[in-house]
Amino acid sequence: MFLGERNYLLNNIWAEDGLFVVCFEKSSFYSCTFDSYSGYLLFYPRLIAYIVSFFPLGSWPLVNNILYLVVIFLLNYLIFTLLILKYSKYASALISLSPFILAISSDQILGVHSSLYLIASAYLVVIISTDLWTLNMRPIQKYSLAVLIFLNSVSTPFGLIILFVLLVKLAKNTNLFQRSKQFVILSILGCLIQFYSIFSANETRSSLQDPILVLKNSFNFFIKSVISIFYYPAESRLDDPVFLQKTLVSFLYSNPLLLFTIGIILFILPLFFKSTVLVTVQIISLSSWAVLLILLISSYSFGWPYRFIALVSVINIWIIINIFESFQNNLIRIFSLTLLTITLALNLSSNFSISSYRSAGPEWRSEVEKHIEFCTKEENFVQSVSITFYPNWPTINPHAHGLSEPTTNKISCQQILNSL
Repeated sequence: MFLGERNYLLNNIWAEDGLFVVCFEKSSFYSCTFDSYSGYLLFYPRLIAYIVSFFPLGSWPLVNNILYLVVIFLLNYLIFTLLILKYSKYASALISLSPFILAISSDQILGVHSSLYLIASAYLVVIISTDLWTLNMRPIQKYSLAVLIFLNSVSTPFGLIILFVLLVKLAKNTNLFQRSKQFVILSILGCLIQFYSIFSANETRSSLQDPILVLKNSFNFFIKSVISIFYYPAESRLDDPVFLQKTLVSFLYSNPLLLFTIGIILFILPLFFKSTVLVTVQIISLSSWAVLLILLISSYSFGWPYRFIALVSVINIWIIINIFESFQNNLIRIFSLTLLTITLALNLSSNFSISSYRSAGPEWRSEVEKHIEFCTKEENFVQSVSITFYPNWPTINPHAHGLSEPTTNKISCQQILNSL
């Protein structure tokens, strides 16, 4: 993303990321932190926005993007150091980096604090579906994982799915509760706060009442998720004809690499399973349940922007890696992981470094200068302005839900000039 646009660090601040900073400029910490947006509580990005609000208006994108880089480095480091307790370094690195090398990942995922819950949710499914969190972690790892679970559950309704996976693991082995009770308590607390915010919100996303249509949408997005991992045509969207084949067979037939990969997974690789296959099946089963719940909840709530596909795709990659890691033959295991990496790299290279979903948003420098010029005129000092964020947001569209004070893009000229 940064290589694709030279001035990205200085000029781009994502919609909600900037919206929350504006809120802190004109209202109190409590009001901006707990004001429900779109019917759910985005707690983590609000904390980041609070930090950004201490800096001058013109430097908001730079501070916001630097903080994002710091956060994803720490998050990746935590997940990688937990995974290598059980998995190879290669597999651990691949799953840790997968959200950032998927071709479907775009400007709605990369560099966006408000979408980090998608990556965090995928990571938590990965960690909790295994026994990694029950091992003898270092205190810093344990505390960091506990904080991540809480921040995720209080930032997105998907925290309920993480709690479900956590409780299923504990139900299978109740002796683990003493070593993991802080995870359960913080997850429950975060979910309670989140759902209190949902039920007390002035406006929430409309829901889809037709069960059959929910199932059809869920299956549709699952297929798109799987396909996008292995084949994501350059300069095309998932709504293009290539992703609207009447039958999946016709699509597979036209993509030999994908068909070859599936053939290996189904008919050749199972021959190399070790005796630990039962553990792998349990991990895959829990991860699959998580995927199913994410698809159903998202489809039912009508909240299916394409960035959600990246979340499902990361978990699907995790399932594939677990199959590969179960092979008894080291050579076959390494070959399989290498093949997966090459497939991801080839898929990504056709879109690097700007996804077809990339929008041409306003340059922050020009946006700030425009409003300063307006506000410095004496007759406009008591007026208010509406700030536009990347990618030209907010707009009059069905995705801009719940914009009510203090969480709006409107700010007085006096506050604009005070924030310089």
